[in-house]
Amino acid sequence: YTVFAVTLSNQKHFLPVKMPSYGGPDRWAAATAMAAMVEGLAGVRNAPQSTGFQMPVIAPRWIQTTSDTVNTSICFNGYNGYVAYQYIHDAKRKQIELAGTGSGVEMQYHILLPDSSSNAIEVRVNNKPVAFVVNKREQSLYADFTALNTGVQKILVRYN
Repeated sequence: YTVFAVTLSNQKHFLPVKMPSYGGPDRWAAATAMAAMVEGLAGVRNAPQSTGFQMPVIAPRWIQTTSDTVNTSICFNGYNGYVAYQYIHDAKRKQIELAGTGSGVEMQYHILLPDSSSNAIEVRVNNKPVAFVVNKREQSLYADFTALNTGVQKILVRYN
């Protein structure tokens, strides 16, 4: 049995006009919020010369929240790219730990230090010291370093 159309009305079908969208086409607000989470708070983006997380920059800003442990996983399906990390801030021991991996060959880290910190004193990747640079942007300090992606990287950033 098939019913093609049924109506009991003697009037034309009426669809109400949508209210105008301010700030972009409808449903773009979700994309804006997602971009703020991914690139802002989770801090995952492509390096300028990279696409599809071939060389991701990981700059988590969880230190500015009340969360001390966060699991993050970002997929870039069009390129089969991904970045995943676990972030743990131990304020008593003055250290930030990450266990991270992704589809890229090289991962650039830009780790925000707490406001109370005066400097990063050590960065380790898989329990081996690595060279790092402390950069200051406005009032914030960051520990910057690069790590080759050979699987899950265990990262430790100690500060004072």
